[in-house]
Amino acid sequence: MGNSMGHFMGKGLPSTQMLSYVFKSLHEQFTESEINSFDDFHAAILDIL
Repeated sequence: MGNSMGHFMGKGLPSTQMLSYVFKSLHEQFTESEINSFDDFHAAILDIL
């Protein structure tokens, strides 16, 4: 199953690297925000989206 999915999505490695890049940038955006309350957390999540 994994091999067939890699076939449909290309070689597999570039898509994995792209997901890693996307999650890294989202993590950086989230951690740069100052979060002291639930409202701050909510605003940080909405800024990411």
